[in-house]
Amino acid sequence: MTDVYFVTFTAITLLFFIRFLQEKKWIDWTFGIVFSLVAILCRQFGLFIPMAFCVIFLFVNLKTFTNKKITIYTILQAILPLFIGLAVLLFFQNWMKNTGRTPFAYGAQTGRLWSLLQNPMELPIRFFKNTFIAFVYLGWFLLPLLAKRWTRTNSRRWVILLSAVVFSVLLYFYKLMPLGKNVIQKTGIGPLSLYDTMMLDLPGIESIYSWLWLLITGLGVVGGSLLFYLITSILLKILTRIWNRNLEREDAVVLFLLLGAFIYFLPIALHGFFDRYLLPLLFLLPLTIFIFYDKNNTKIIRNSSENIAYLGMYISTLLFIVMFIFSITTTHDYLSLNRTRWEAVRDLNEFENIPFSDIDGGLEFNGLYFYDAEYQTQDTTGIWWWTGKRDYVFSFSEMPDFEAIKRYKYERWMPPHNAEIWILKRK
Repeated sequence: MTDVYFVTFTAITLLFFIRFLQEKKWIDWTFGIVFSLVAILCRQFGLFIPMAFCVIFLFVNLKTFTNKKITIYTILQAILPLFIGLAVLLFFQNWMKNTGRTPFAYGAQTGRLWSLLQNPMELPIRFFKNTFIAFVYLGWFLLPLLAKRWTRTNSRRWVILLSAVVFSVLLYFYKLMPLGKNVIQKTGIGPLSLYDTMMLDLPGIESIYSWLWLLITGLGVVGGSLLFYLITSILLKILTRIWNRNLEREDAVVLFLLLGAFIYFLPIALHGFFDRYLLPLLFLLPLTIFIFYDKNNTKIIRNSSENIAYLGMYISTLLFIVMFIFSITTTHDYLSLNRTRWEAVRDLNEFENIPFSDIDGGLEFNGLYFYDAEYQTQDTTGIWWWTGKRDYVFSFSEMPDFEAIKRYKYERWMPPHNAEIWILKRK
């Protein structure tokens, strides 16, 4: 997937635009445009950076804040990154169309979003639901970073109260993490992309401990509540400064990051998302918080006792250790599963002389050997991924019309046991 590349070039692009907002150097502006084009061509979502930059750069240069009229020079600095980004994206799309390179499903999500906009009554519900889920995920991921900030502000009681209410509601409806889909699964990390789990929604392999998901849900709610409080607090203080016409230099960067996060997340909140889509927010939001509150760092320390400061450090360290253990063990399990899957593929092909065209080895195997840009779900199989004859199917459990001919064991650390991949043959 392109998530890692997109996040990498997004971070580099933000670096140069933030430097430009702070120091107004042409070299930073130029490199910001260059890397934004790479991010945009990686994923169209990359447009959120020049869009946010255009709005904020024009806004902070209003006469209200600078006592100077906006010049043509300033306007060009603001709009050119967005104009160039749109032009390059449209050129690339036309090039794909004219040369026959446009994938069959290209633009499918954009079409889905436009269809949702035709039902405006549904949008607020979707926005609230997806935003709530995103805050719980982001809260879980960011709590080790934010815990120290929590213990050094006056937000503790407010966050605890909000967390208790939200957590009680989730428990009442028995909605535990993972609340979304894709990378984070009940079984740990990584989607179970074999036919029985992804198509038939069978339970597949054993889930990790329910008490651990209860703990993760609690951490996500606390972190999400804290994140919501900090963002709301920043917005209120920035709005007060805007009202009083005394924006500071760092405020331009904070507004740029906040608006960028909103523009990026808005279509996701309306459309729905995979958890991996939240990756850019994992540095956009912490950067916003740290940049804004670092200006008041001396005041915060002076109003905080030394014991409270140490408490925050201990909590952050403990949370990092918990996340480290969870990440290592679940990643091990996912890699162990896939090593065993490919070992089974090799055995079938090399030792049993079964051609690849007869094997359904799951999404990754089928995508590697049977990919077809114009493939559509076939009524005869009901499978949305590419497939051959399917005389042999990889599975985690039994299925109708198939019989198990071999089982491959692999080691799992969470929970510790030996799980199995089955090779089924059509009867």
